[in-house]
Amino acid sequence: MRIVHVISSLTTGGAETCLLRLCRGELAAGHHLLVISVRAGGPIADELSGMGIPVVGILGKAEKGTIVGLRRALRECTRLRPDVIIGWMYHGIFVAHLLARLRFRSARLIWNIRCTIDDMPNWRASTRWLISGLRRLSGAADTIIFNSIEGQRQHEAYGYRSSCPLVIENGVEIDRFRVDPNVRSAVRAELGIGAREFAIGHVARFHPMKSQLGLVDAVRQIKVARPVVLVLAGPGLDAANPVIGPLLRDCPWPANVRVLTLGERRDVARLLSSFDAFCLTSRGGEGCPNAVLEAMAAAVPCIVTDAGDSARLVGDPDWVIGIGEWSALVDRLEKLIALNPQQRQAIGRRLATRATQHFSLERMLDRYESAIAG
Repeated sequence: MRIVHVISSLTTGGAETCLLRLCRGELAAGHHLLVISVRAGGPIADELSGMGIPVVGILGKAEKGTIVGLRRALRECTRLRPDVIIGWMYHGIFVAHLLARLRFRSARLIWNIRCTIDDMPNWRASTRWLISGLRRLSGAADTIIFNSIEGQRQHEAYGYRSSCPLVIENGVEIDRFRVDPNVRSAVRAELGIGAREFAIGHVARFHPMKSQLGLVDAVRQIKVARPVVLVLAGPGLDAANPVIGPLLRDCPWPANVRVLTLGERRDVARLLSSFDAFCLTSRGGEGCPNAVLEAMAAAVPCIVTDAGDSARLVGDPDWVIGIGEWSALVDRLEKLIALNPQQRQAIGRRLATRATQHFSLERMLDRYESAIAG
C-alpha cells in the first residue's frame, strides 16, 4: 500500500517518535511511504531519511524555500499516488486534509489526534483557531484515530465528529527497554549517581504544559535521609534553561538533594535504566505519553498526574496525583523512597508486565494495519 504521512514537525517528541516506530513497521510490512513535515528538518527527519523514506519539509527559512517545499511535496505525492493519507497533529491534519480532498480524492483520509485539549486556553491563538476550524471539517475524514480515550472524549465533547473513530494507544519496543543491571551501573557511573542515591527521572521537552517547575520544587521539599538526585532530560532541560536555572541556583536546597539537567538525549532506553522512579507531572494536553510507557517497559516505578490517559496507563491510583497537587507528589515520592528495593522492584515488574500485555509496539502496529486497510 502507498501511504503518505503528514506531520506538523519532526523534532523530538511523542508523536514524532510514534511516527518513526510506525514507519519502521510499515516498511517491514512492504508499504511504500512518503513523509511530509510542515516544518522542515529535525532529528526524526534524519532518522526517517536514513531508513530510505523520502522526507519533504514544507516551511523553509525563507519564502522561496517554502514554495520549493510545497512544490516538492505535491510532486512526491503525485509520484507515489497514495492510497492513504494520514495527518498527524493539527497542522499536519490540515495539510493532509487539503491534499486528500482537493488533489488526491481517491485516497482514504485518516486524522491522527495525539493529545487532549484541556490545556487549550494556554495555547497560541493560531493553534486554537485551527482546532476550532478542524472541528467543522472533522466529519469529512474517513477515520479519526485518537491515541487516548480521554483525547477522544474531549474532542467529541468539543464537536469533532467521525463515522469511524478509533483509539490506538502508543506502543513501545518492550525488548529495547528491558531492564539490564549492567547498563544501569554503567549509566549511573557516567552520570555520577552514587550507589545510595535515589534517582528520580523525568524525560520530556521543556514546556509549561509539562509543569517541570512544580516537579523541581516538589523534589526540593522532600524530607528523607537518603541522598536524592532529580534527573531532567529532554529538549530545553539543560544548564542554559533560563527558567529552571535560577530555581536551582537561587532557592535553598537540602544538602542531600541535587538536580542533573542533561538536555536532549538519544539514549533514553539506557537512561531509564539508571532511574529508581519516574515522574510525569503534566497539567494537561497529554494523550498517551510515550515517556510513561517507556518507563513502565523499563520496570521503573511511575508517579503521574491525572492528565490524558496517564492514570489508565499505570493502572494504580496509589501512584496517581491530581494535577497541580504538589504536596501529594512530595508524599508519594517520600513513600516510594521509603520502600525497600524488593517492594519497588515488585511495582516495576507489574508495570513492565502491563506494558507488555497492553502497550507493545506489535499491538500498535497490528491496529494501525487494520485502520489503514479500512
